[in-house]
Formats: sequence, C-alpha cells, structure tokens
Amino acid sequence: SNSGEMSASDFVQCLKIVRALKKEKNAWPFLEPVDPVAYRIPDYFTYVKHPMDLGTVEKKLDGKKYGTTEEFANDVRQIWANAEAYNGPDHNITKMGHSLSDIFERKFATLGSSTSKTTTKKNRTPSFNPKGATEMSFDEKRELCVQINSLQPKYLGKVVQLIHRGMPDIFKGTSQDTEEIEINIDALDIPTLRELEAYVRTVDQQ
Repeated sequence: SNSGEMSASDFVQCLKIVRALKKEKNAWPFLEPVDPVAYRIPDYFTYVKHPMDLGTVEKKLDGKKYGTTEEFANDVRQIWANAEAYNGPDHNITKMGHSLSDIFERKFATLGSSTSKTTTKKNRTPSFNPKGATEMSFDEKRELCVQINSLQPKYLGKVVQLIHRGMPDIFKGTSQDTEEIEINIDALDIPTLRELEAYVRTVDQQ
C-alpha cells in the first residue's frame, strides 16, 4: 500500500516523479503558484481554496513536509483539481492537467512496490549487522541520495562499482545502460551505504 510512512527510497522516487512531471510539455501552467494579478484572474481564490503547484510540492518534499506518500499524492492531485475547478472541464489547461494526472498516477502506482516489503520488515525487527556498522537514519540516507544524485556523471561509475562490490546481486535484471540506473537505497546494506558516504565526501573535497 502507498499509505505508509515515507522511506528514504520513497522520498527519492517522489522527487523523481515531480521532476519528471515538471519536464512534461504540458507542465508549464503548473510549475509555480498561480499569480491572479499577472494572469488578470482576480477571482481565482474564490474558486480555489487550496492553491498548489509542482514547484511548491518539490519545495515541500525538500523541506520534509510530507509524512507519507499519500500526503504527497494528495497535493499533486490538488493541482489538477484546482485547474478544473477554476477553468471548467473543457478548458485546455484542464485537459493538460488530465494528461499529467495520467502520467502521475501511473508513476505513483509503482511507488514502493519493490521497497515496501523490505522496509516494513526492517522496521519491525532490529537488524543485527555482523560487520559492525551502525544503522543509518532516514535523514542520512536521504542526504546520501541527494548527494549521489548531484554527482557529476564521471563519478557515478565508481558509485556503481562500490555498490556492485558490496552487493553483487542488486543490479540483476537492470540494463547495463548507465544513463539511468535505479538504485533502491533501502535495499543496500549499511556497510555499502557507509562506503558510498565516504566516497561522496572525498569527491566533495576535490
């Protein structure tokens, strides 16, 4: 189910979904808060009681304002609902919202399907780690995800090598195309995560 608490992996997936939506050709009306003055629509807030847009959703994600993936999804759905509430069902902007809504629901439906099983198990029993590495908090994982995502491409090969060395099975079934590698951070063991963390630090110092 998608209603559980947001894991580090969920956070990264949600961020990816928002960023992918922002790049869609129909996304331009939904990128930032509607400005009733600039658009000369002074009655906007009469119809729209809960303004929302993709830029705001991304900021809220970054600011850890969502406790669950469902809260995140509700905000995104609010964007399309607002477009329809103000513009009516037949307006072009409403139709653009519908097309983005379809893309969003498809992506959101796959969220957590691979990770929820592992995370619920993990939270229930304290895992014993023989290699002596300490557990890693949600914030640390999240921070590591953000850092890895912002690395220059030339450093990503080493990231893949480190993961592969620590957990050779993790890339089974993924294509060798290095353009897009999905790494589920919740599936990595702590020693591998700590190695990645150390590597990211050395890159930062260069």
